[in-house]
Amino acid sequence: MPTLKFKDFPNIFKSITPLTIVRPKVTKAYFAEATIEEVEIESESGAEDNEKYTVESGDTLGAIATKKGTTVAAIIESDPVITTANQNSLSIGQEITLPSTVPAKEKKKKITFKKTDSGNLGKEIYVVVETELLQGKTMSINIRQGKEKGIEEQDENLMLKDDQDNYNTMVKTTIGGMCETDYLNKDDFADQAIFKISIDSSDEEKKDAWIKSLNDATDKKTLLYILTDAHTLEGQTELNIQYLGDTEEGEIRGEKITNRWLDTDGQWFELSEGDCCTMDITKEQLEKIATNATSANIDKYLDGFNETFELFDINTCLRRVHFLAQVTHESGSFFYNEEQGNESYIAAYNGWHGRGLIQLTTEGNYTAFGIAIGEDVTSTAANRDKLKDSPYATHSAGWYWRDQANLNSLADENDFIMITRKVNGGFNGYNDRLKYLKKGFKELIDKCSKDSEEDYDYEFSESDAYDDKRASFAWGLWHDPDLDKDGCTKSKEKALEGYERLIELTDENYSKTNWYKIKNIDEFSDIKYSVVKNGVTKYYVKVREAAESRIEALNSSNTED
Repeated sequence: MPTLKFKDFPNIFKSITPLTIVRPKVTKAYFAEATIEEVEIESESGAEDNEKYTVESGDTLGAIATKKGTTVAAIIESDPVITTANQNSLSIGQEITLPSTVPAKEKKKKITFKKTDSGNLGKEIYVVVETELLQGKTMSINIRQGKEKGIEEQDENLMLKDDQDNYNTMVKTTIGGMCETDYLNKDDFADQAIFKISIDSSDEEKKDAWIKSLNDATDKKTLLYILTDAHTLEGQTELNIQYLGDTEEGEIRGEKITNRWLDTDGQWFELSEGDCCTMDITKEQLEKIATNATSANIDKYLDGFNETFELFDINTCLRRVHFLAQVTHESGSFFYNEEQGNESYIAAYNGWHGRGLIQLTTEGNYTAFGIAIGEDVTSTAANRDKLKDSPYATHSAGWYWRDQANLNSLADENDFIMITRKVNGGFNGYNDRLKYLKKGFKELIDKCSKDSEEDYDYEFSESDAYDDKRASFAWGLWHDPDLDKDGCTKSKEKALEGYERLIELTDENYSKTNWYKIKNIDEFSDIKYSVVKNGVTKYYVKVREAAESRIEALNSSNTED
């Protein structure tokens, strides 16, 4: 039989398609900062056409609206019996006609990551590792000392604290694990391993040595890089992974090691000790700000404050001093953690009275706060009472500060006047709040390079309150030398400034009434009028007329500031 040779079958081998081997890859690794924002999306909710709701014990119109996915205004419009005036007079067993199904707004959180090349010792930061074909596998990382000796010898693993407060030199997570979260954009991270870490040590002596090394280092920083490893569970088949790292070759590194990232000149991650805006506030600092607080109460809430700063982005000295000034006043220097009043007053809240250092009220706020922190603070009185204790007493204040009142942005503008208006509703305790703010400036702002140029010489015309009708009227009331609103230094000039600004912001048809209980103030008795409805007489004072009457009275008086 003749021997067959390759030359006899040239076209056969030419027609064979080469086998393409698809290998999983680790394509990128970097340090990042996270931004979390709330996004409103539309969802269908509400009641079916002509649905009736039977009022139960403890129901309020607001609670029913929340329960049924609608609004108080929509219920009043749909029910022929309920009016704005009698909306607080529901009776058990009363049937309410609910509005038809309407589009409702639902808030979802969205997280995004932005690469950063610097961070601080002990503060949380993220490491993002991007991959291909590795979903569900385990990813581990080490953070290593880089080119120059800093807090450890070159190429040594650093101690890390993970998001469970465990300390080790290696942390692990599942690739695509972010898809198990509630973030609106969670599917964007299906091929990514996301690590939340801090470069830290549980050994205080070691940490002190790190800080000394950083202070002694060039530019008070050291250089780090990332080492990654993707794998299956122990005992399973090893993965044939292609790492696309950017290790520096040549004199410094020699042989290229492909699962290193940022390990090259110009790409290092710079670690510094930190600054006042990111470090925990100390007991000594808090004592110098909240000067009337007891040592025991500062100890009680100190850890909660530092957790709150981190959880609710109160992450600059300017934000912190504004937050602490308001909370110190609202809580009576951390003494009060619950609404004060007689039993009938508290009972009127049906269990949802004020708790926490900025007292949270109403079922809707308790529910939203519980969702935000992933804790049951609604189902029983005991669970609601969690807000009286640390850390929830401070967490609830932080939630209100950032998520309800959006006060971080006002703190960034150093707008003390509008912050006070939003926290209090008016300007009760204005001087006391300002006293604590000034102490905060002395203790934190004056020592902070970022915020040191800020001052506390506040002018109403420079505040967002200047374009707010209610704030303008309140500015007039609280500064009015003839009225007994407490908390502000009386000033004819400032009172006129507020009243006149309300007139500028409204026209002669402006019909709002009874702000700040002005119907009970003797100076407005001559413009008070009554309305009889369902046999009940109610009294009203129009806000614009009240401002006009005080402008006339102040301009004609001899009262000086």
